[in-house]
Amino acid sequence: MGELKAALARCRTDWLICAVSCVAVFILCEATALWVLLDSFGMGLRKGTTFFTACIGFFFSAITPSSTGGQPMEVYYLRKKGIPVSVSSAILLVMAAAYKLVLSVVGLGLLIIAPGFLKAHLGGMMFLYYIGLALTAGLTALLFLFLFRPGIARGILIGGMTVLEELHLLKDREIRQRSLEMSMDVYSDASEHLRKCPGVLLEVLGIMLLRRLALFSVTWCVYRALGLSGSGWWSIILLQASISVSADMLPLPGGMGVSEGLFIKAFGAVFGAAVLPGMVLSRGIGHYSQLILCAAVSLTAIALLRRRHKEDEYES
Repeated sequence: MGELKAALARCRTDWLICAVSCVAVFILCEATALWVLLDSFGMGLRKGTTFFTACIGFFFSAITPSSTGGQPMEVYYLRKKGIPVSVSSAILLVMAAAYKLVLSVVGLGLLIIAPGFLKAHLGGMMFLYYIGLALTAGLTALLFLFLFRPGIARGILIGGMTVLEELHLLKDREIRQRSLEMSMDVYSDASEHLRKCPGVLLEVLGIMLLRRLALFSVTWCVYRALGLSGSGWWSIILLQASISVSADMLPLPGGMGVSEGLFIKAFGAVFGAAVLPGMVLSRGIGHYSQLILCAAVSLTAIALLRRRHKEDEYES
């Protein structure tokens, strides 16, 4: 701990501020992409509202396995703001697919162009890279399939409801069936709208690329904050990308444990003796500071929703 404290005491404040700024850009990219997609539907919300929504998504993604809790909570919050569930679902599918697509392309590109680079830094943990890349690519394909083939999504949902009814976990209700059919009709319309807006989709893809680069750049800022040099920005970005490919889809909240272990392995030669403080700062700023910020924003959003609900009950 003494060695860790000494290393942290030597950190340059300006580079640490730069690292926190990268996290802010990461969050703002999510909010911007959401605003762009909603605006394309003519359902523009205030940018502050999309920022709240993005923070809610980040918080619940960070505390749930494989980051599965974020999108449902975003859908819930957007519903409270008057955005139909079917529309918000299509929009969040686009964002998730674009975000995963960027990582899949980078991961596959690294495997094809620089396999030696990966093996040199990941060593015996390369199997996690293969597993992570396969899971990420598979999920990306599934998300685009759901987005551009809404009939498949309809069939899966109706089939799942039927199974639950046969298991007596749901009662057979025509009203629920009609409601689902109506929602899927709106979802199909939303999907069709997005397919006709390639410019919007490309813009979102560009935003998601910037979002990835912003988060990966946190490690570069920490590297410079510790007074280290010798490795370029691009090398550190690619190493951080390899860690994300390996850990993003593993069923652990925030990739905890695996991400730290991969950092020590991948950046051992880059950070040298400072690899431990480098890992603590990189994960602390890139993940945990984001978690704390988004938790605070999420609690504020929940409090505002409850306050509005009480005001509506009072007025009625």
